[in-house]
Amino acid sequence: SGIKTQGDLAERIKNVFEEVEYAQNVIIVIEEIHNLGLGEAGTSFNLYSLMSPYLESDGFQFIATTETENYSRILEKQGSFARLFRKIELSPATEEETLEVLVDRAITVERKNKIKISLVALKEAVKLAQKLIHDRVLPDSAISVLKEAQTKAVNGWVTKNIVREVVSQFVKVPLSDLGTADKSKLLNLEAEIHGRLIDQEQAVKAVADTLRRSVTGLREENRPIGSFLFVGPTGVGKTELAKTLSDVYFKQEGAFIRFDMSEYQNPESVARLIGASGEGGQLTELVRNRPYALLLLDEFEKADPKILTLFLQVLEDGRLTDGAGRTVNFENTIIIVTSNAGSLSIAQGLSNGKNLEQIDKEVNEELLKVFKPELVNRFDEVVIFKPLSPEDLQKIVGIKLAGLQKQLKEKGFLVEFDDGLIAELGKQGFDPVLGARPLRRLIQDTLESKLSRLILENKLVKGQTFKAGAELL
Repeated sequence: SGIKTQGDLAERIKNVFEEVEYAQNVIIVIEEIHNLGLGEAGTSFNLYSLMSPYLESDGFQFIATTETENYSRILEKQGSFARLFRKIELSPATEEETLEVLVDRAITVERKNKIKISLVALKEAVKLAQKLIHDRVLPDSAISVLKEAQTKAVNGWVTKNIVREVVSQFVKVPLSDLGTADKSKLLNLEAEIHGRLIDQEQAVKAVADTLRRSVTGLREENRPIGSFLFVGPTGVGKTELAKTLSDVYFKQEGAFIRFDMSEYQNPESVARLIGASGEGGQLTELVRNRPYALLLLDEFEKADPKILTLFLQVLEDGRLTDGAGRTVNFENTIIIVTSNAGSLSIAQGLSNGKNLEQIDKEVNEELLKVFKPELVNRFDEVVIFKPLSPEDLQKIVGIKLAGLQKQLKEKGFLVEFDDGLIAELGKQGFDPVLGARPLRRLIQDTLESKLSRLILENKLVKGQTFKAGAELL
């Protein structure tokens, strides 16, 4: 305080170093030295240049700490100042080393707070911190878990379950999903998805098989849980499958992250996604704060080529560095990319009596005209969606109306939809270009609007069954 000019600052630093030199037995330690931030371009105070003369003297012992990315981003650019230090790079602790650190800390914590911390809880803290907390490294991440867990002791004990609860809060993942994946959920994944998605059985099976291989450990380390390239015409269920998979697999709000890649068509879009210098980006911040999520990238082929190249690293290594130099982990995400590329081959092949396996080669040839081979090969699976049949559309209408019926029933209104209404919605809700996409708007603008008016006119009364037919459209 009291420093207003660079002269004031220089005087203060001079006084501090003179005192240290006089004492002779003092080691100066500055943690997170990059946070001095005063040596970056465009600032009026430059602490680095002010401190350099003292650091060049043999009369001082000086220790500074920083992270690797901040050393590269800030300190290394200071040239002569950075060269005054002997750089010592410290790797993250191993799980075994971290457990030793936690055991030592636990002894002190137990004595101070009069609680007991089980060894099983400490081992769980290390294991889950290493597996799930990616914005910090061991031992820091595990120590943070222990600090929070000790405040939640029950009957004087910090248990394994308390540690799991803490990590669940840290990474925003339901507790049940932290351990071994729910076998029932995985074995019945197709059935759960088909409760909301009509047909596309081969697409659903391809996704389910890949996820089962992933969670049982039969996948390469560091890669996302699953990565898929969905191809096919508009309005056939690509986005709907992504939403359904997010709900069924993650079972939590906020786990569905969607980007319309048609909004990222120029080179500057890269900075929007990962952040400009010193900042996080739209994509990296969302994934950093929600590491367990399904990431949907719609119309991927419309993104700038630099963005496509960016995702080569994400799909292969499961990580990305943002504009602030932080590593963002994608290992616990499901990544789905959609594209209309290949739609022509699908439509022509099916009309000629071919099945999806037979037209797979033609679709891949069309994809390689849009995407580089190395990008296509990074995906776990290229999933082909076929056009919807009239029968499929009738089933989709049934699902939509069942949801509306449930919503009305919760408010006390009993409505039955007849077959004529379902058939008419199937006809009007389908577009040769947009597929079933117009259906939701049709139901909203016609059926829901008419039912709302009937409620206000007291023609649709609570507790009485109302039969809705095609005349409402």
